[in-house]
Amino acid sequence: TPTTNTASAECNLLNNESSPLTTYKTGTSITHASPSAEGAFGYYIQCRNAQYTSSTAKSDLVTVNVAPLVVGVVPTVTTRSPITNITQNSAVGVGNVTSNGGSTVTVSGLTWSTSANPTYSVSNPSQTTNGWADPGYWLSTMTDLTAGTTYHVRAYAKNSAGVGYGSDIQFPTSSSTAVPSVANPTVSNITATGATLGADVVSLGLPASISARGICYGTSNNPTSPCIVASGTTTGAYTVAVTGLTPGTKYYYRGYATNATGTGYTPVSPYSNTDQAFTTISTAMTGTLTSSGCIIASGSNSCTTTLIWNTANAPAGSTSVVTTNYPSANTVVATGNKGTKTYTMNYGARNFYLYNNTVQLAQVTVTPVCASSTVWDSSANKCNSVSGTLSPATTSCIISAGQNSCNVTLSWSVKNYGGKDQFVISASGMADVVLSGTSGNQTLVVPSGSRTFSLYAQERASPRNPVLLATSTATTTSGNPPPPQPFSGSASGTLTPASTSCIIGLYQRNCPVNLSWTVTNRPPAQDGTWISVDVPGARTVKVAGGETPVVNSGTAYSIPVSNGSHTLYLDIGTRVSPSITTNDLARATATAACAITTSWNGTICTSSATMSGTLSANPVSCAIPAGASNCDTTLSWDTKNPPAGSVSAVTTPESITVGTGNSDSKTYSMTNGSRNFYLYNNGQLLNQTAVTATCTDGVWDGSKCSSSAAMSGTLTASPNPCAIPSGASSCSNVKLNWSTLNPPVGSVSAVTTNYPTDNTLIANGNNGVEVPVTVKYNYQKFFLFNNGKLLNLPSGLIVNSSCATGTAWNGSTCASSAAVSYTITALPGNYGSITPAGTTTYYSGANRIYYITPNAGYKIANVLVDDVSVGAAPSYNFPNISANHTISANFAVNPTGGNPLPPGESNCSAGQTCGPVSPFGSTFGSTHYSCTESDGITVTESGTEPYDGTRAWTWKCGTSMCYELKKIPTGVFDD
Repeated sequence: TPTTNTASAECNLLNNESSPLTTYKTGTSITHASPSAEGAFGYYIQCRNAQYTSSTAKSDLVTVNVAPLVVGVVPTVTTRSPITNITQNSAVGVGNVTSNGGSTVTVSGLTWSTSANPTYSVSNPSQTTNGWADPGYWLSTMTDLTAGTTYHVRAYAKNSAGVGYGSDIQFPTSSSTAVPSVANPTVSNITATGATLGADVVSLGLPASISARGICYGTSNNPTSPCIVASGTTTGAYTVAVTGLTPGTKYYYRGYATNATGTGYTPVSPYSNTDQAFTTISTAMTGTLTSSGCIIASGSNSCTTTLIWNTANAPAGSTSVVTTNYPSANTVVATGNKGTKTYTMNYGARNFYLYNNTVQLAQVTVTPVCASSTVWDSSANKCNSVSGTLSPATTSCIISAGQNSCNVTLSWSVKNYGGKDQFVISASGMADVVLSGTSGNQTLVVPSGSRTFSLYAQERASPRNPVLLATSTATTTSGNPPPPQPFSGSASGTLTPASTSCIIGLYQRNCPVNLSWTVTNRPPAQDGTWISVDVPGARTVKVAGGETPVVNSGTAYSIPVSNGSHTLYLDIGTRVSPSITTNDLARATATAACAITTSWNGTICTSSATMSGTLSANPVSCAIPAGASNCDTTLSWDTKNPPAGSVSAVTTPESITVGTGNSDSKTYSMTNGSRNFYLYNNGQLLNQTAVTATCTDGVWDGSKCSSSAAMSGTLTASPNPCAIPSGASSCSNVKLNWSTLNPPVGSVSAVTTNYPTDNTLIANGNNGVEVPVTVKYNYQKFFLFNNGKLLNLPSGLIVNSSCATGTAWNGSTCASSAAVSYTITALPGNYGSITPAGTTTYYSGANRIYYITPNAGYKIANVLVDDVSVGAAPSYNFPNISANHTISANFAVNPTGGNPLPPGESNCSAGQTCGPVSPFGSTFGSTHYSCTESDGITVTESGTEPYDGTRAWTWKCGTSMCYELKKIPTGVFDD
């Protein structure tokens, strides 16, 4: 309402019900400034009479919308890092229009150049164009790039006001020349002084031809000498044997391959930032394997033995395995680096072996034997008792006058004779009598004297291997023969042995003496001729006479004599009773003795020297070429002290005869696997050896060595990713499944993880099903190894984990997400990686370090946090997280293959390395030698180099190296 009486009517402009803003006369115009640059404001007009006593008119309320006038604002654009899908002549970039500047975007895309800050123009060939009206992301492919070139790229967007650009991002195209790519470093067969090291040439690089590949190793990281060249110049896995190492020492190793461009090495571990390493064992790995023996009871066909084994100084993570050659080679009996195992065996020798990492540590042969008084009955397939009876009807008989023998009848029987197929009664000075059946009565003609009779069970075929069942004794005595008659005329004779001695063979009772004899002036009545042993006139053997005409001479007559010295008599006499004998017509002496290494046991000659034998193979391990089915080895053997007439035989476990003879050699063709060979004589196992045939390339496919069937493996996890429940710090519902295809004989796979330390063992076995594991927050890696070779991806199986819905990570557990939480997203790039990967949720106030790792042959070019460069940092810490963030990295070709330099550092002395610096106490072990900083200050012992007023490099130098500490107000950076 007006406050001044002007004595004339007037109108006022009001804002809603407020005081007048402006006073003006009717019919005039007014200009008014709004209270602010933007908003909706209400106005109306009120008029008064001249006396100012009342309103005469009031207009309707009018709303005026006020907005700023926008003039000349270009779009706001970001260039997403990193550039991806990089090849020699193309790459893919991502742009983002965050604001169109108030007018429609008519064109957007990427523009690139080899110079910084490339710009858009209609005629520029180095750009992409996209129609894009609204804010948002787009993908564009850059083409016609030059190999091995570093480019600058910017995203752009154009509206009526002009062109807006994102940040300048650098990236290198794939080089037309590149060093080979080598991965998958492996170690196996670790001993006190050696190991088998390997790697895998993944790519030959450019040009695609390598001159050498191999392994470098040493006690320091990044070893360059010594290096061992491996065979081959192609892609694929290879191994070398390293010897002469120091026991109990840590060695670093890396694979390498060299082409015309240079040398590529296996990448360092993303966790330790060092090459792979192993430690030789303090002392050599050894093993023992023993058996308790095995005795088969009577009536049984099997027995049990207890195997006991122990492995000393086994490599970390390795597991020993006990195998046997039955029912097939390399049948696993038990696993573990020590233990006992009860094993049931059938009749027949069997070998057991102790292996670790395919190295044979020990071997034992177990030969089941039948219990005492039993023998193996092959027909009944069991051990049976052996027994028999032998008894004479009378223990003596009388030799009638004029006779040289009398009859003795023996009763005999056999029982449980162990598969023997012949029975004999034997006595000294008498020929063996072969019996029929398994019992009966046998009448024997027994010469004068006492005799011990033995009942044997033996085999018809040689060697006979007799078993004594029973013995009995009978004595013959002479009657009252008429006294010897005087010679009629001048009878005389000669008795001449061809040899005065003979040798009794093993298990024999006598040996033959060959005689020649003559008789002259024989009395007509004395028509018989005998040779008597030891007793003249005993008429032991009738050699001639008794027939017409009478024979007065003979040659090569053979008479058996038993052990000892004997007198032989030539007797003549009448053939009819009463007999008249002319005794002692002539005499001779003969001696029988057991063969060397045998002795007389009263009945037969038995072995007195232990029979032994040697059996060897050359080579003991033969190599089957790719595409072939066998390789050859030569078996050589020799038998010491074999029984007379016996022949040794070399056989396989399948009872296939390889060769015979007491000393010989034989070439044998081996198929894949291990095979045992045995040297037998007379059923006795004298020695044995084992030969192994393996493929030189690839694996055995059942009929031949195939180079295409290399060992491989799969490792999977389910679920992946997994959800960590509220209040927990890890998933517990993840299960691993794995399988190993074509593992080496005797090898056992191992599943390991990187948490809580590298190579933490999860389980052993060539296959695993539904094996439960826990997975820590964010992610955890799992690896499948066999013989030191990584079978799954080089980076391992990554199992991701995140907090369950409604929860978030608070630094130690997943807790209710009612608390404030934020995410950090690591964007993948080419030629390197960021750990942790992907998007991770953190509670407000949490701290997290992210690590940036370049691939072999590349270095970190730039790291961007929230699209802002933080330099070529190998790591970045997000302290006290209070907002969402992104982190990405660009990588560039590193001609020297070394690590990027820390900020402000350059010009290390030739041949020395300046390594990356990591924040907050993470140690990388870099060593610096006389480094000169970029500001020209040469750091000396205990010197301090000013950095930016708040940070400083502090050096501690010895005689040959310097260590540095980088200090800032919030913590300590050290390397």
